[in-house]
Amino acid sequence: MPVKMPHLYNGYTVKVLGLLAIIGFAASVWFILSGRDNPTPTYKLLCQIIGALWVLGPPLWFFYEHFYYFPKHGNSDADFAQLKSSQDIAAKVWAAFLVVLAALFTGTFPK
Repeated sequence: MPVKMPHLYNGYTVKVLGLLAIIGFAASVWFILSGRDNPTPTYKLLCQIIGALWVLGPPLWFFYEHFYYFPKHGNSDADFAQLKSSQDIAAKVWAAFLVVLAALFTGTFPK
């Protein structure tokens, strides 16, 4: 029988952040696809900014969560091993998001 693990956070923190990440990813994909056929210099710049936010944002959040947010706001029944496991899974999803966004931006993703 599997052991039930405590939630990392009480309330809706993880669900809200996850939903925001999915919405942000969908908006990024939509933006990249919307201007791909006739790219302007502004479009290219905004795509680079979106890419930079996706490259830097999640690792900065992981760092902030590990050293500040989880110790202060995390569920006292959860431990850092559980946080590390959750961040490991989230990092893999983030890497997949980056690959898709990069492929769409460079045009190597099928139309």
